[in-house]
Amino acid sequence: MSTEIQKQNTQSLAHNVAPRSFDELWKFADMASQTELVPKQYQGKPAAIFIASQWGLNLGMHPIVAVQNICVINGRPSIYGDMMIALVRASGKLEYMVESWDGTSQAAICKIKRVGEPEVVEAFSLEDAKKAGLLGKSGPWSTYPKRMAKFRARGFALRDTFADVLGGLISAEEAADMPREVAVEVVDTRTNVPAQVPMSKVESKEVREEENSFATNEEKDKFYVWCKQKGFSHLVTLEEQTAINRGVSREWIEFLSKDLKTRKLTKATPAAEAEPAPEQPTPAQAGNSMADDVL
Repeated sequence: MSTEIQKQNTQSLAHNVAPRSFDELWKFADMASQTELVPKQYQGKPAAIFIASQWGLNLGMHPIVAVQNICVINGRPSIYGDMMIALVRASGKLEYMVESWDGTSQAAICKIKRVGEPEVVEAFSLEDAKKAGLLGKSGPWSTYPKRMAKFRARGFALRDTFADVLGGLISAEEAADMPREVAVEVVDTRTNVPAQVPMSKVESKEVREEENSFATNEEKDKFYVWCKQKGFSHLVTLEEQTAINRGVSREWIEFLSKDLKTRKLTKATPAAEAEPAPEQPTPAQAGNSMADDVL
């Protein structure tokens, strides 16, 4: 009995400390952004924590739970697979969910039924993963292919059946396998005209939200030192500096380094010589000309 009372008191305390207004949520976001208890992508970013918390509240999650389970991967808001199940079960609309592995077809199968609706069955095989270019990819698809297939089948089934409960969010595991679609504005210093350069042109491979895909702070500092040594610092635009500070891939920095060399060479090339201006007459010559006109 005492254990049950203690559990109720703990739940009540958690509810009482939850933000209940815009200002309280912002204070929470600002405080959380200054700690290492939130994921790295949220550290120092109170605005991102605020939006993720608000999204979580709409789905019935406490802000601290939302920050730990809602993430942005490859530019897409997503939610971890385990939390997807938790939200669906908490909704009271799930009748049953059964996950299994078919050794014959080498496929993960997820059977799910919503109260009052027909059963939904989704499968994702290793052959499907191979066709999608996922099998053998460095990372979990190489080390845990069956588990990744399970996450994919689960994600499809949950999204198809409980889109309202999940608020349209896709699974983080699925988002990690999607190509990163980002465009950055690069200013051509030769014409001073902004040009949209798609990130896909810089990154020929799919970029996932992994630490080894992005330039580290040390690598960014090294790039800036290199720019200073080579005399390229003034050629780096404000937009490019902002992109680097927010986080870009190593391939993007490599591309920018090569482009800076081109910019400097172009800037060093003398412009085509203009036609000499007509020689201006001296005051005396001008006077004589006027005299001739009079005569």
